[in-house]
Amino acid sequence: MLLAGSALPTPEAMAAFAADPHYAVRRALAANPRTPTEILDRLAGDPRPDVQAATAQNLRTAAAVLTQLAGCADWRIRESVAKNPNAPADTLQRLGNDGDSRVCAALASNNAAPEAVLRGLARHALWGVRAFLAGNSRAPQDILALLAADTSWSVRMGVAANPSAPFALLKKLIHDSDRRVRGAIAENPAMTVDSLKRLLQ
Repeated sequence: MLLAGSALPTPEAMAAFAADPHYAVRRALAANPRTPTEILDRLAGDPRPDVQAATAQNLRTAAAVLTQLAGCADWRIRESVAKNPNAPADTLQRLGNDGDSRVCAALASNNAAPEAVLRGLARHALWGVRAFLAGNSRAPQDILALLAADTSWSVRMGVAANPSAPFALLKKLIHDSDRRVRGAIAENPAMTVDSLKRLLQ
């Protein structure tokens, strides 16, 4: 994508990009990790939701702007805020009650989400949200234990692949009835040859 990941020119040129008539240029600027905060402030008010979503996901976007974007009607913008580890805790707390499961799933995967938010998502009605939570390396261990007994194999697979899952939990999941869950343990980045041997003993 144009500009994304590239070094940016002068402030004057950046201001020109922010006012470019083509949305793809503005969106690329919003996604660029080097874009200054003041330009991101401007892009947060862009008429295109996808530009606003890119701004919401940028780690340099100001906390106050993220809070503002979290109140947007378009789910894509709220989803991007929910993914951002720099979003204020109270903003993430509010998104925990969002009515759109895609926003909740993004929040469940955010390692910076407050523990209270993660605990609330552990009993979400949709397995997809619980599956994202199961893969979150910051999920509390008692929540991982709860999710390891989930009726959905996708959720259990998320726990099995989680590098933060305790050994005792993986010891139980190695006998899971679904081969995909068992296979996820073998792919867990925290697993060594020795630990896999111990699991199979």
